[in-house]
Amino acid sequence: MLAKDTQTLFETLFKMSSMSDTFQFATWPLMKPWSVAEHSYYVSISALFVLDLLQQNGYAKSVDRGELLSKALLHDIEEGISSDLPHPVKYALKKQGVNLDEVALDYAKEVLGELFNELLPYWVFSKAGDDGAIIKLADRIALAIYMIREINLGNRYLMVEADNIVNLVIREAPEEAEDLGLHNLYVSFTRWIQMHVGNVERNDKPIVTVNNSAARVL
Repeated sequence: MLAKDTQTLFETLFKMSSMSDTFQFATWPLMKPWSVAEHSYYVSISALFVLDLLQQNGYAKSVDRGELLSKALLHDIEEGISSDLPHPVKYALKKQGVNLDEVALDYAKEVLGELFNELLPYWVFSKAGDDGAIIKLADRIALAIYMIREINLGNRYLMVEADNIVNLVIREAPEEAEDLGLHNLYVSFTRWIQMHVGNVERNDKPIVTVNNSAARVL
């Protein structure tokens, strides 16, 4: 290994340490800020455990653990530069014609640099295919864990916004969920969040939907 490459390695890792100082949910009043690095860790550990549980039950046998973890660890690396843009800002920029995907790609390339450019596909395809379906769920699990911790710490803002929290975290399950065995996990995940954030008003709409078939949580 060339000395120049080792220096680039250390500089790249140092650059990525900014993820520890870049925080998500910048527009929310928080008890304990949640960094991009913390989020990436929880997404990765959640993805690892979800995959293990699926494979114990005969699902997701084709998913490679190393590739899944590589995608989970790198899925938000661009936020070390861009930060986690609030949803109103993302909406406004898209409305003005800004291609945020291209901007994020430029930032991801900047973080990895030329030496580690071969890792870029892990970022590009982090939410694609079977791996992506697991990471999407892991992303929501990480978000739910943080919000529940905030509520437990006494964050009254999130207590008041409990209904919105559930709507934000629980979205329609990806189409891959049923084939991967994730459907039951999404249903259990919904029940688990509702148990922790309090009594959420229920309505006639299904909470979890997979391929247009509803799974009602009672």
